[in-house]
Amino acid sequence: MGDFRPPMHVLNDPDQIESRLIRDLFVYWQSRRSGGGIPGRADIDPTELTGILPNLILVDFEQDPFRVRFRLVGTRVVEVTGFEFTGKYLDEI
Repeated sequence: MGDFRPPMHVLNDPDQIESRLIRDLFVYWQSRRSGGGIPGRADIDPTELTGILPNLILVDFEQDPFRVRFRLVGTRVVEVTGFEFTGKYLDEI
């Protein structure tokens, strides 16, 4: 017997998103998708995300050994959490 997976809702209309920040990120992400895939790092320009950047966390996944490193922690995230963890590894915090 295979794994049960509930049907996934595909969002195509940004007007369905109530949060302005999430909607803005969605529209930006969709505009950077080449051929329908996931945008590459070179497709993303942080200077175009100034209204969203304070709320983002960017991570790097390292392979050998597997570790998660916080490349960027937005200023709003730091404000809410009370902790600056840019440049730190998940296993360090």
